[in-house]
Amino acid sequence: MATQLTGRAEIYLNGAKTRAISGAKLTIGGEIRETQPGAFQVAGYRVTGFAPGAVEWEEAHAADTDLAALDAVGVTVQFHADTGGIWLVNNATRVGDPLEIDGESGTISVRFEGDPAEQVA
Repeated sequence: MATQLTGRAEIYLNGAKTRAISGAKLTIGGEIRETQPGAFQVAGYRVTGFAPGAVEWEEAHAADTDLAALDAVGVTVQFHADTGGIWLVNNATRVGDPLEIDGESGTISVRFEGDPAEQVA
């Protein structure tokens, strides 16, 4: 039997499905670690920082696209992989340059960052 690998994802903002096109990305987030070398072997690791959980995608723009929802602060973003896994990024805020509609492709680049992603399914 062949194993299905993730190839697509659906994105939800506060429970509402977006028009994400293929290529959505999930960054789990959490501790940033580096190796602590010893004199003759690796002594262990140390935590040097923290990275937010993030979800980014290209949103297909239409007349009814809710730009305010895509520019939100303090929302929950869900990443649903076509393999069945679901991750939540809570307390997420849209980050980066102001939203821009690409008139040629009809898309909007969106990135939300928040708490580290939590797998719920």
